[in-house]
Amino acid sequence: MEVVKNEIDSKVFGKTFLEIKGFSYDKDFVQFENAYINEYNPFYVSLKVPIENLEDIHSLEKNGFNFIETQIRETLRLKKIYDHFNFYPYKIEQVSNESDLQTVLDIASNTFKHDRFSLDPMLPNFFSSERYMILVRKAHQQKDEFLYKFFNSDTGEILGFKTHKIVSDTEALMYLGGILEKYKRSPLPAINGYLELNELFKKGITKITTHISGGNYGVLNLEVKEFGYKVSQTFMILRKIYL
Repeated sequence: MEVVKNEIDSKVFGKTFLEIKGFSYDKDFVQFENAYINEYNPFYVSLKVPIENLEDIHSLEKNGFNFIETQIRETLRLKKIYDHFNFYPYKIEQVSNESDLQTVLDIASNTFKHDRFSLDPMLPNFFSSERYMILVRKAHQQKDEFLYKFFNSDTGEILGFKTHKIVSDTEALMYLGGILEKYKRSPLPAINGYLELNELFKKGITKITTHISGGNYGVLNLEVKEFGYKVSQTFMILRKIYL
């Protein structure tokens, strides 16, 4: 069991955010907690526990941790290019200039409404949008992460974005994706998803893993029903705030 500082969240908020890794309540958790309090003086400490581990969850609740989100891990096997739809005039391309990056950052700052940060009553409204903009910019800068713009090739309008990380020759982790609010109830979110999967398949990726909030019903239904993702594991995320 260890504690890791979340550098991005800590930078955005101005106070220390920690994540507990390899949680085990069999150990002396009170001693463990006192140690990280003394070392880091944290504001926010979180961890995720498999949802079937009720004894661990109840122990954490007794120790002041509160449920904040159900997180679902999904996997998908890519076997072919999705070419049974005519996606024209919509395309995705890697973001390559500052102007397009700024447009994507604007979309990212407004698109997430169902994550644990935007819903948390103990966090200010700016926090969620600021951290997502940093994560999108990070995907643009890191060699193993990729940021794509989703756009109308006839008009040039940028409609959304996608980010993912290549973790091996055949596997990728899906990160963030968003669409302009006015298009969220159109076919465009599905097209954006299909085009990203096609790009990954062209790179030789055959296994996809993603994580999604259990409260994000629209995306959850899209990924399971439309793309065929399978639920592989469910977690409960808990957090404790130290005032």
